[in-house]
Amino acid sequence: MQNNKLQIALFALILFSQSLFAQTTLMPLKSLDTLKALATLKDFNKIKHPVFKLDLMFNEFVSIPAEVLALKELQFLNLSNNYLTELPQSLKAMPDLQVLLLKKNYIVDIPFAVLPKSNIKKIDCSFNKLSKLGDDLGELNGIEELNLSHNKIASLPASIGKLSKLAILRLGKNQIAALPAEIGSCASLAELSVGGNPLSKLPETIGSLKKLSVLNVESNLLVSLPNEICGLINLRKLIAKYNKIISLPVDFGKLSRLENLDLSNNNLSHIPTSIGGLSKLVYFSLYNNKLEDLPSSIGDLEKLRELDLAFNCLKKLPSEFESLQQLEKLYVGDNLSLDVDQLFKIASKLPKLRDLDCSSLRIKKLPEDAKACNSIVKLNLDNNQGLDLLDALNKLSEMKLLKELSLAYCGIYRFPDELAKLKHLEKLNLKNNNLTDTNRERVKEMLPNTKIAFDN
Repeated sequence: MQNNKLQIALFALILFSQSLFAQTTLMPLKSLDTLKALATLKDFNKIKHPVFKLDLMFNEFVSIPAEVLALKELQFLNLSNNYLTELPQSLKAMPDLQVLLLKKNYIVDIPFAVLPKSNIKKIDCSFNKLSKLGDDLGELNGIEELNLSHNKIASLPASIGKLSKLAILRLGKNQIAALPAEIGSCASLAELSVGGNPLSKLPETIGSLKKLSVLNVESNLLVSLPNEICGLINLRKLIAKYNKIISLPVDFGKLSRLENLDLSNNNLSHIPTSIGGLSKLVYFSLYNNKLEDLPSSIGDLEKLRELDLAFNCLKKLPSEFESLQQLEKLYVGDNLSLDVDQLFKIASKLPKLRDLDCSSLRIKKLPEDAKACNSIVKLNLDNNQGLDLLDALNKLSEMKLLKELSLAYCGIYRFPDELAKLKHLEKLNLKNNNLTDTNRERVKEMLPNTKIAFDN
């Protein structure tokens, strides 16, 4: 019999007195997470105390065993990585169930009505076969976390607006073309993830989510963000990469608590002046857009530590860049017309800059200010064909903190003796150059303590 050979993780709370639990008390979710014990299904009849937590992953179940459904006090049930296709009506007999994990099964429909409406707090039905959600979703008035990502859901019922306690909603990798306006009524929502859908716009009501801290809309079909998004006063992380966004709201800078902003791989050609209002921004990616310039107000991002501007059309950086005194990582590669002299002048005045990407900038001669970039630890000079190597090595030797240097795709066929001046290097990338075996050995001799990467 299959059940007799199934090994399951059975987490049980051992009670000092059964009489203390004549009426079951719901445990905090954090307490449920810490319960640990082990048993098998055949041991169920030996257990004399209520079972609160079961982990039944990887058991090849095609249906939920009757022994499990008989555990009336169960509060945490993990049935992930099985072969379930449906949920039985008998789940109603588990009134205290708070957490139901169903990840990676074959479930095509969730009858939310069979779940305890008030007590169920967390449902994970990601990586299943769901194609639709019923209006009974709105009956889960106690739900706090709902993960339905990686399914085939095409739309959400308007009743989702009734979930007043919902704090985390994950709907990534579905087929949702539009979010209902009622989602703005989810007053407790702190995290909303809808990446990997065919969304072409966001509802204006999204601005009503005043507790929203994380918004992930990556890999959709968005061409703009609604002005109302500027009303998300508690937003700390916005991921909108891989869309088709051509512009940002004029008042985008009102998102004053934003710390992480990813707008990479879009069609932005302009950044609003209000961007300077993002005074708490730490990470900012504008990688692979169509920017030709940046507003001077970018210098107001006083807490910025990482800025990715690679693969744009920038010709010059605003002089206010020098105000970014906390900046540690700056990526400007593949801005083919960028003023390199100005770039290194600015870099020399950024005391915490440790990582600088200058790949594909058509650098022929390294600027004099490179010698004053005393804080740089990692420098990428890949794909700068025709670089004056002798001059560059002399200047790089002045960068006393430099530990990692990349010169891949630079068309180098031999190194001058000045390479030995970079004895402080820990890593040197020379892949995809024209070095002969003899010249490679010579490089190794000049830098015996450096890890050097050649072509495989």
